[in-house]
Amino acid sequence: MNLNRELPQLTVNFEAFGSALAAGALDSCLAYLTRAHGNSESDTGPNCSLAEALFHRGRRDEAVECCRRAVPGVGSDTAMLRICAGVFRKMSRVYNGF
Repeated sequence: MNLNRELPQLTVNFEAFGSALAAGALDSCLAYLTRAHGNSESDTGPNCSLAEALFHRGRRDEAVECCRRAVPGVGSDTAMLRICAGVFRKMSRVYNGF
């Protein structure tokens, strides 16, 4: 068995991702989005949704990483901008002692 072979790039199946997120399978969602080449624009919404869920469960560093991956594709989507801005703002307070 050759474990070094190149795996095909997966496309985001948002319906399945949404079901996993709703079920609280955050580790599975995170693994899916941090796979190789997982920074496409189609991953922007899932990264924002996961960031929000992770942040509310105290997994702040992982939430920040999701927002960092999402920001390039957010554009002018105000809902996604609010999620990422909220995570970044709250994290700056944590790191700055506010």
